[in-house]
Amino acid sequence: MNIVITGGGTGGHVYPAIAVASFIKNNYPESKLLYIGTENGPERPAAAAAGIDFAPVPAVPMNRIVSLKGLGALRELVSGIRKSVKLLEDFRADVVFGTGGFVCSPVYVAAKRKKIPVVVHEQNSVPGKANLQVSGYASAICITFPEAAPGFPSGRPVLTGLPVRKEFFSLPDKEQAMEKMGIKKGAFTVLVCGGSQGALSINKAVTGMVKKQLVKDAYFIHQTGKNKLESVLEEMKDYKEDNYRAYGFLDMPLAFACADLVVSRAGASTTTELQAAGLPSILIPYPYAAADHQYHNAEAYRNAGGCELIKDSELTPEVLADKIRKLRNGNVLKRMSENAARAAVPDAAKKITEIIMEAVR
Repeated sequence: MNIVITGGGTGGHVYPAIAVASFIKNNYPESKLLYIGTENGPERPAAAAAGIDFAPVPAVPMNRIVSLKGLGALRELVSGIRKSVKLLEDFRADVVFGTGGFVCSPVYVAAKRKKIPVVVHEQNSVPGKANLQVSGYASAICITFPEAAPGFPSGRPVLTGLPVRKEFFSLPDKEQAMEKMGIKKGAFTVLVCGGSQGALSINKAVTGMVKKQLVKDAYFIHQTGKNKLESVLEEMKDYKEDNYRAYGFLDMPLAFACADLVVSRAGASTTTELQAAGLPSILIPYPYAAADHQYHNAEAYRNAGGCELIKDSELTPEVLADKIRKLRNGNVLKRMSENAARAAVPDAAKKITEIIMEAVR
């Protein structure tokens, strides 16, 4: 079977696609895979790392087509559709699997023209534009959150969960991980991460909290984002205590293994990784996400008992510190950890793969 994978623009779209592609590669070795993505997005290196053939196509966000730059963007979209049609023909694609992002649009349109089945996966609790676009003719729609179902045609979505790298289900040994990261044995450890690009509001709240020493007896691992590390290090240059360390990037399974609590944005990949690891968290949704989907992700997860939520507009060093202190009382973190693990779906990639295979039969 020849399977086209598409989805990109952010890691939230790419990593679930790679997880499914890797499952197919490992369990259906007779299948051929081709990842179609953008030239400069994270999907190209991710596909290369997974050993999956990659082909780029021109693609533009839909909001650019209706802007003042719309004519040029429309030409680029048409070019992307034409190239996608040729790629599907040359690859002799049997099915297209997409995870969303604007790069999916030309591939979805090309698949419809060639009458090739399309299976989509929606990561968030609020459906994205590209996945909504294809929902009327998709063979199957897989969703992560039940809250996404009303956004799609009645009776169509299948709750599969979100594929997560297997490393998050079997983290490294905690003591060995802490030793590797230079953290004192037994220290209550808070991992702070704002995504691969970092989050300015979270960075400010955390550095302010640590400098004011608002949380006692805790060690902070702070993933700032590559482009924000320098400014954070400058902000913390006069801080002499040994309970804080900033990183541009992190080996996340290793950092997860050290953490007793995670402070993070609320992308779908992040929430499902937390579930897989059984980690309690404080989620601070990115306020400008499309349709405010990160807030809805966090709200759904909070309702399941796996996290606490702070709105970005309400985030201060004092608010964050107060939330951390309260969570350390009694068995709150233990209950949250249990609820997080209970929400995990360990076989999501398998479920989705079975749906992809069924779409061709």
